[in-house]
Amino acid sequence: MALTDLIVPIAAGWGAILSTVMFILKLREDKIDIKIDYKNYLDDDEPDFIRDIYQIKAINNGNKPVTMEYAYIEAYPPRKYGILPTDATTSWDRSIDGRQIFFGQSVTVDFEFPRDFKTINQSRKNGNDNKVIAVFADQAGKIWKSRKPFKVG
Repeated sequence: MALTDLIVPIAAGWGAILSTVMFILKLREDKIDIKIDYKNYLDDDEPDFIRDIYQIKAINNGNKPVTMEYAYIEAYPPRKYGILPTDATTSWDRSIDGRQIFFGQSVTVDFEFPRDFKTINQSRKNGNDNKVIAVFADQAGKIWKSRKPFKVG
């Protein structure tokens, strides 16, 4: 077998390996993975108004940057008219103004809940827990929701 007969199959095999590796790297590069986490603490600066502060955080675990536009809280489980809480005096929507987050970075939004807070779901006679989920929306209109609801109030 001549050397010229081996060059074509070796070059074809090498090209197939390189294109497969590049395809896999491209898939990983375009991955968007947002994890939503929260922590809460008690704000008792004003003795007449004790409230829970929930710090909602969207963390970019993917390789592609994401531009977050706003965040809001939604009653859980979702109902046809159960998006807004019964306390209409507080805004439950926070604008983030196009904050771009890269791999490993996060954006944090604080939400305040009065100690006697009730969602629409809890005020119904079925007696659901007082649970909400955190929702972030990016510039492209994609919605990112927390995987687990959390109890408030």
